[in-house]
Amino acid sequence: MPPRVPEGEKGDSRRVAKLPFVSVAVRIRPSSEEPAALWATEKSRVCCNRGFLLEEYEFSRVFGPEEDNQRLFAQLQGPAITDSIFAGVNETLFAYGQTGSGKTHTIFGSASSPGLLELFVQQVFDTASLRAGSAVHACCYEVLGDSLTDLIDSSALEAEGALCEDDVVHDELFIKTQRCRYQICRVPSAELCLRLLRSAARRRSCGVSSVNGDSSRSHAIVQLFVQNPCEPPMASIGTLTLVDLAGSEKEHENPSLHGRKSARLLNTSLCSLNRLLRKLQTGCLDESERRQSVLNKCLWEYLRPGCGIALIFCVNPSLQHRAASLSTLAMATDSKLIHSQRKCQYIQLSPHTPHETIRQVPSSPSPRGTPAPPPRSAETPRRPAGITCTSPRQESARREETNEEPEFQRQLAQSARHYERLRLEAERAHDELASDNMALRRECESLRGLFVRQQQQQIAFWTGPFLEMVGENSAAKAMAKMAAKGAQEALAAVQQGEKEDSLADAQSLSLDGVSRCVMPEKTSAQKLRAEMEYWRDMALTLQRELHKSKSPKAGVSDTETRSSRSASSDGVL
Repeated sequence: MPPRVPEGEKGDSRRVAKLPFVSVAVRIRPSSEEPAALWATEKSRVCCNRGFLLEEYEFSRVFGPEEDNQRLFAQLQGPAITDSIFAGVNETLFAYGQTGSGKTHTIFGSASSPGLLELFVQQVFDTASLRAGSAVHACCYEVLGDSLTDLIDSSALEAEGALCEDDVVHDELFIKTQRCRYQICRVPSAELCLRLLRSAARRRSCGVSSVNGDSSRSHAIVQLFVQNPCEPPMASIGTLTLVDLAGSEKEHENPSLHGRKSARLLNTSLCSLNRLLRKLQTGCLDESERRQSVLNKCLWEYLRPGCGIALIFCVNPSLQHRAASLSTLAMATDSKLIHSQRKCQYIQLSPHTPHETIRQVPSSPSPRGTPAPPPRSAETPRRPAGITCTSPRQESARREETNEEPEFQRQLAQSARHYERLRLEAERAHDELASDNMALRRECESLRGLFVRQQQQQIAFWTGPFLEMVGENSAAKAMAKMAAKGAQEALAAVQQGEKEDSLADAQSLSLDGVSRCVMPEKTSAQKLRAEMEYWRDMALTLQRELHKSKSPKAGVSDTETRSSRSASSDGVL
C-alpha cells in the first residue's frame, strides 16, 4: 500500500495513452542434457513437441535460454515502465510458472547476473535524480496462506544512521481477525534501497520442493512508491509492484510433511489468483475476488482497471516437465486477452498555510509595493462624500440590471447543468463503445483460436493415425493427403491474416456414392460447425469404404477356415 495521504488531500485520476511495452512474455530457462520438449523458434514464437504433434504458440516476446536478465529488462521496455511510474501509473510485473522454472532468478537475480528488481531500482533512481522533489519509498513482504510477514528490517540501518526514525512508517492490513503490520521506508539512494531489499530477500521462507532442495516457499512482493511533484499543489503517485510467485507443484510429490503442507497452501492461493486473472481476461472483475485470498487482497489495488500489467511466464523445457509447461503456456495464451487503459493518479497537497484566507477582490498594488487606498469621491456642501447623484434614467437602468442579474445567474446554472449532463452521457457512451469493442475482439480471438486448433487436429488426423490404417496406393490415402493439404492451406491463410474465407479454400472430397458437399456462407460460428459436420461425415464415409474393402478378405478367410476344419475332421475319421 502507498504511503498514507494526509487528511484533507484529494485524489485525481487521468487517462494516459497505451505504453509500448510487452504485456505477456514467455521465458525458457536453460535446459540440462535431458531431451527438450520446448524451444523458441522466433522472437515471438515457442514450439512444443507433444509426441505425434508439434504445437506453436505466439506471444508478445519469447526469451530463449541464452538471453539474460539485462536483455529481458531492455525488451520489456524498462525505461518506459519507469517513466509511466513517474507519471502516476501503477505498474505490476508478475513472474509466473511451475517450481524450478527460473522465476526467482528473473526477479532477484544472482551474484553474477542482476535481476529485474536491481535493474528497475537503478532506473528509478536515475530518473529521480533528474526530477527535483521526487521521493522513493520501498517495502517487501511475503504471503503464505492466510499470513503476511514483513521482510524489511530497518533497525540495522537506523543504528548506522543511514535511516532516521521519520523515514520509516508502518502500514496495516487486516486479515480475518489478525492485524498484519509492515514497514515502508523512504530510501534516498539506489545503494541503500538495494541493501535493504537484498537483506529482505534473504529472510524469505525457503524449503524442499519436488524439484530442488532450496526452493521459495512463499509469494514475495516488492513495491516501490514514487511521489513526483507536478503543477502546484498537485503531485503524482506511481507504484512499481514486482511479484515473485511461488511455483505450483503436485502435493504428493513433495518429500517432506512440511513441504506438502506449504504446497497445499501455495496451490490454494494460486488458484484464487488464477480466478482473478480469468475475470480480468473476460472484463468482469468484481469486488468478491478481493476476499478470496490474502494474495488477492494484497494485489487488488494494483491489478484493477487503470493499472499496467506485465506477465512473464517461466517454463522448464525438459521432457519430464512438459505437462506443467503446457499448462503454463495455456494460461499465458488466455492472458493475452487482458487489456487495461492506464490512468495517472494525482493527489492534492495541503497548503502550507491552511487557515489563510484569500480576498475575493484584491486591491491593486501601489508603486511602493503597498496596497493603494481607495479613491476618495469629491465632496461639496450639498453632497457629502459617499453620496452619489444619479439621474432618473440612470436609476432605472440600475434597477433593470439588479432585476436581470438573478435571471443571468439562473441561466448560467442551467447551462452548466446541461453541459455536465452532456459530458456524462458522452463518457458513458465512450465506455460502452470501448466495452463492446473489447468483447468483439475477445470473441474474434476465441473463434480464431478454435479454428486454428481444429485445423491442427485435422492435419494430425489425416497425416498421422489415418494413413497408417489405409493401404499404400489406396484412394483413401490420396484423398487424406488432399484433405491435409487443404487444412494446411486454410491454417496458413489464417496465420497470415488474410481476409479470405478459409472454408472456400478447403478442397471438397468426392467418393463413390458420396455427393459433393457445398458449404453455404454463414457466420463465423456456423462456419465452424458446418466444417466440423463436414469432416465428421467424411471420416464416417472413409470408415465404411475401408470396411467394404476388407469384407472380401474376411469372406475368403472364413472359407479357408471351414475347409481346414472339414479336412481335419476327415483325418480323424
